Amino acid sequence: MCDAVMPVCVGINGFGSIGKAVLFSSFTEPTVKVVAINDASMSIAYIAYLLQRESPLSAEDRASVVVVGEFICIQGSHKIRVSQKHDLVDIAWQDAGVHYVVECTGLSFTRERCWGHVTGGAKGVIIAGQSADAPVLILGANEADFKVCPVVCAGLPVAVALAPLIRFLHDQYGIEEFSYTVIHGLRPAEITAGRSKNPQDWRQTRVDIGDIVPYIHTGEKTMDKVFPALVGRISGSAFQVPVTRGCAVDVLVRLRQPVSKELLDETLKGVATGRLSEVFLYLNEDFISRDCMPNGKLYYDAASSHALREGEAHKLLLWVDLDGSYAKRLLSLVVFFASAGSQ
Repeated sequence: MCDAVMPVCVGINGFGSIGKAVLFSSFTEPTVKVVAINDASMSIAYIAYLLQRESPLSAEDRASVVVVGEFICIQGSHKIRVSQKHDLVDIAWQDAGVHYVVECTGLSFTRERCWGHVTGGAKGVIIAGQSADAPVLILGANEADFKVCPVVCAGLPVAVALAPLIRFLHDQYGIEEFSYTVIHGLRPAEITAGRSKNPQDWRQTRVDIGDIVPYIHTGEKTMDKVFPALVGRISGSAFQVPVTRGCAVDVLVRLRQPVSKELLDETLKGVATGRLSEVFLYLNEDFISRDCMPNGKLYYDAASSHALREGEAHKLLLWVDLDGSYAKRLLSLVVFFASAGSQ
């Protein structure tokens, strides 16, 4: 349980790859504490097993993980209530001391469907994925326009990673076109990860460890909501490749105001230690995908980027640890959401 002087208490609904990443990331975030998990298809014993085997906890903490009734206990003091409810109203978040819920099932993508969390006692809900009608909130991109409401949408992982950079480039130089290709490792078939829901997309049924597989990417829907002035100017595609860690994003951006590669690099280096210091990192070194860290930041690979047509366009190479960084950004969103709701 949490009280007013403790970190923001979080509940996770859905313990797939994103839900698990949110829990694991919370262990290094003193401002939040996960106190409840609901997953209709996952047993408490299995969640405890994942904590013992895969979590970033210390060896001592992993060894201390035990199941006591409906709780998973870590070192005896950190208790996480686990439930298997299908109806959101029945989860009773308030009884577990939850303030805000991160919706990770990929099933409750509307405000109406998520309202069951609020009825169950949560102060607010953050949808980890896209939503048909909930407002999109991405820190570093549109929080200045945020109006407090009970349900918000975080957007897809790639959109969350790219949006702050897009905001900065558009404010600084004006964007005529922003086209990107995402290249990441094979992922579980989860809607929250942006994987195709199209039953006719037969390629998804054949994904194997040795394949390069294109898939339907819908991140533009998030971008259009965050950047209404850029509707039709942002496009994306994605490929799954046989790597175990890290995600590369190849970007072609055409700018309204031309800028040299040298000046752009200096500007991005400055913003990485200033305005975007929490979400953006400047690199000028030999970097590969396994070097990505789940720190919530998008890496700009200056050494692998270059200018075109005398600075009218730029090819940018970006890196990100997709799930880990997305989880980090979700937790930052929880803290912002809680702070905005208390004002």
